[in-house]
Amino acid sequence: MKKVLALFLALALIASVFSVAASAETVSGDSAVVNLYTFGVKTYSKTFSVGDVFTVYTSLDLAGINDGNVSGFAGSQTFDPSVLSLIDETDEYGLIKDASAMLPVAGSFGMAGYNGGDTLKFNASNPALNNGLKFNSPDSYLVISTYTVIAPGTVDISTNLTTLALSDFALTRVINKSEFKSPYTSDQVTMTSAFEEYTEPQPVLFMLGDIDGDEDISAVDATYVQRHATMIKVPYSSEHMNERGDADGDGDITVVDATYILRYSTHIKVPVPVGEYVSK
Repeated sequence: MKKVLALFLALALIASVFSVAASAETVSGDSAVVNLYTFGVKTYSKTFSVGDVFTVYTSLDLAGINDGNVSGFAGSQTFDPSVLSLIDETDEYGLIKDASAMLPVAGSFGMAGYNGGDTLKFNASNPALNNGLKFNSPDSYLVISTYTVIAPGTVDISTNLTTLALSDFALTRVINKSEFKSPYTSDQVTMTSAFEEYTEPQPVLFMLGDIDGDEDISAVDATYVQRHATMIKVPYSSEHMNERGDADGDGDITVVDATYILRYSTHIKVPVPVGEYVSK
């Protein structure tokens, strides 16, 4: 009987271990879908695993208004604390310790606070006249916040401005009490939240005359251009042909372009930049 009981306990223990392992595997595989919103419009969405840490970069660009010079702003970022946890460190009063890092453009003029719950609040005030805080490019960051995923689910991070005032003499309000004030509209203010920092788009380089994209200029490329010039269908769009096949740069695809490309492919010197890398 004792042997049977011992065997039963051993089997129960093994089953328990497998159960815990399976449970742990399930938890580690859980994920959360995070949607980013600004002014109520979704900008990005991404899936994270429980335990992942990510940063939200919210930029503000109003270059067309007072050259982007702002005297002050106030806003908030809301999220679901049952799924996400804000990990930017706060002091005993709930103020973000490194506010300059969270509000990089505002710097020492900014302040942010989080006392738990679902809302991060931030604001800034600069007294400079016709200068102030400069928000005039896609990488002028209004707020940079960092979160960790603590539970699975679907969650929205929404960033909004309740106040946005220009650095002119009248401290003209572009946004007041979360509403755009005439004559200003949301089309003039670009606010975007993303999971990565903004990077300048790099030009797309390609070899002039290389129609099929094999990094070589051949008679095949010349044939494509000749066919396109004579309105015979080719497996490329007109835009593609115009970018890569306009050898003489006159804005039109003709048999002259085809001839230049064919000559280049047979190592005959041509007075146009066939074979050189160019960008759109």
